[in-house]
Amino acid sequence: MRQWKEKIDTPNLIECPHCHKLILPHHVCPYCGYYDGEQKVVVVKEKKKE
Repeated sequence: MRQWKEKIDTPNLIECPHCHKLILPHHVCPYCGYYDGEQKVVVVKEKKKE
């Protein structure tokens, strides 16, 4: 009778206006560091170990 509570929803994703990747709404983009048109976090890309 109460199985409707166990439904798993997909997260709502929006497109980052700066890098155009999918991110959670109201969060800083983990790919480019922008939020609300301003860069809030400097993102450092790690080098791959060979």
